[in-house]
Amino acid sequence: MAATSPIVTLWVKSEPFSFGALPVAPHPRLSVHNIKKIVTYAKTKGHLGFPKLSYSVWKHIACNKLQLSDDIAWLYFQTCDLVSNSSSEQWPDWDKQYSKASNPVEIEQCRNGVTVDTLKFVLFLFIQHLHKISLRSSLVVEEWPMRAKSPDLEGRNTPTGSKTMDEHSHLTFVMNHLNDIMELLVEPGMSSSYDNKDKQRFSSGNLPGDSYGGSASVNDLNLSIEAMEALGFIISGSIDRNRSSKPLHEIALLQQIQAKSG
Repeated sequence: MAATSPIVTLWVKSEPFSFGALPVAPHPRLSVHNIKKIVTYAKTKGHLGFPKLSYSVWKHIACNKLQLSDDIAWLYFQTCDLVSNSSSEQWPDWDKQYSKASNPVEIEQCRNGVTVDTLKFVLFLFIQHLHKISLRSSLVVEEWPMRAKSPDLEGRNTPTGSKTMDEHSHLTFVMNHLNDIMELLVEPGMSSSYDNKDKQRFSSGNLPGDSYGGSASVNDLNLSIEAMEALGFIISGSIDRNRSSKPLHEIALLQQIQAKSG
């Protein structure tokens, strides 16, 4: 008797958006095009760039290519590491070492010891667009209150008020930007037909429980296992009617699911 296929439920995780998306509009240079180029550049840096991204490589990209300040570059990197919980066991020892750093050289040495998953980091940078708004739509009749401007925020459109983004808002954001998210994770040439001789890949358009719909371009993309693991940064799921959660890539690896997802 054939095994019954599990009932798969997927949902957008709230933590990366609630605690990872900074409550300011993203830097103008953090466009989808530039974020995509981060992966390409990181892969040219060997083990320092992919699959784990070192802070030294990210700082070079952020400060020399994207024109971000040192503090903003570190803020993005550290926040991603904290939200993704990738090195939580190492943070107590790292905090002690960092607190003892007495000069810029020692501080930089501490920071250079931190790494994050490269693909998760580009997703983290992308969800900074959660708070991107139109300055024109923010205009109000009353005169804006005057306040000092931070040099790091010069030239950006920042929200005029804070707003708690609920789970529906997070889901809507992912649905509206699914094409961009997949483009960040797909490797060059992977949008072609599935190749059984290549390493195992999954079709994003046939993901079980996927109710996003999406365009033909999304349905034609194939993701590597590494990309599925990274996608688990913002999407989780269950195969037991929501009694427990399961990482997205583990769901995709189930034999009953592979028959549907490819």
